[in-house]
Amino acid sequence: MKYQKYITYFFIITVFAMQPLICLLNYMTDYSYQWYDYEPIAKQSLHGKTIEIPASYNEREYQHQIIKHLSKIPDLIVIGSSRAMYLGKEILGKESVYNHCVSGAILMDYYAITGLYQKYWNKIPDNIIIELSPWIFSNTTSECRWTENFNYCSAADDFYETITGNSVDTVIKNFINNPLFSFKYFYTNLKKALNLQSMFGMPQSLTFIQSRSAIKNLTKIPDGTILYPQNLEQPDKERVQLVKLTSNKPVTYQDCHLMKGIDSELFKSFELLIEFLKKNNIKITFFLAPFSPSQHHYIIQHNSNPVFSVIEENLKKFAKKNNIEVIGSYNPSPFNLQDENFIDFMHIDRNSIKEIWQPQTVW
Repeated sequence: MKYQKYITYFFIITVFAMQPLICLLNYMTDYSYQWYDYEPIAKQSLHGKTIEIPASYNEREYQHQIIKHLSKIPDLIVIGSSRAMYLGKEILGKESVYNHCVSGAILMDYYAITGLYQKYWNKIPDNIIIELSPWIFSNTTSECRWTENFNYCSAADDFYETITGNSVDTVIKNFINNPLFSFKYFYTNLKKALNLQSMFGMPQSLTFIQSRSAIKNLTKIPDGTILYPQNLEQPDKERVQLVKLTSNKPVTYQDCHLMKGIDSELFKSFELLIEFLKKNNIKITFFLAPFSPSQHHYIIQHNSNPVFSVIEENLKKFAKKNNIEVIGSYNPSPFNLQDENFIDFMHIDRNSIKEIWQPQTVW
């Protein structure tokens, strides 16, 4: 026991002594492309290029550069998580559309995207589709990618304060969550460097592709939507097995299985955002992306995520009160969906999401 204090001191000193080395390795290897210059890539995309990108690229900085360098704002945007990344020109049948969805989106991502439009254009597009996953109303999530980029985070903070009258203290969050100082990111970079994938610099360049058949990694097309590799885009036995394998337990994404109910402060912030958009004559459509049939069956049978149905009911009541159309449901049954129509437990495939949206006219 008498040595415990010295062990603690030694640990703290060691951590601080290692920090410069950690920062250096994180910056020089950077396997998640945190410090990549996304400006030229965004400009090329806006001029019609299709871009093949690593799965862990800096999505939020990319969105910042896209909004900053648009030649004009689109008539329609889509905001939300990866569960709505397919919604673009092909499915929505609208030429002037951009999909701004980011992986793991939470409510502050919605403030960031709309805030960036307000910052650079002093105007928000006339039509917005908002994908709403259950965990955006959870106070148990540790998701914080929205704080990692200064411009993206600042836009969210400023717009949030404008609309709610409250401020968000992100100074500490920005420091803690900055990948430059992250031990977790250091571990990832070190492992990959030791595997000789690359010692310094970018392990590969973000590349432009000419045809869908050439796709091997996640790919962004000019309207902001995505293409997966062929084995995920098309249903087969392996994909169905993956869906069933990922659908046999409670949904734990962003710790949503710990939710006891809807966080009242988050829901109020959501209501205020919608109220602001409607006051500015912006047409809003809610999208509730379904879970796989196996996952939904597990939720019902085991009562594993009871708050999901509560959230859907509240969203539909709120939408009806505010004359907002709701498309989709967390329940796949109304659309006769099978596990074959999904990529995993919470991502519906391109053809099936098209079936949900094609009968709709949302603008």
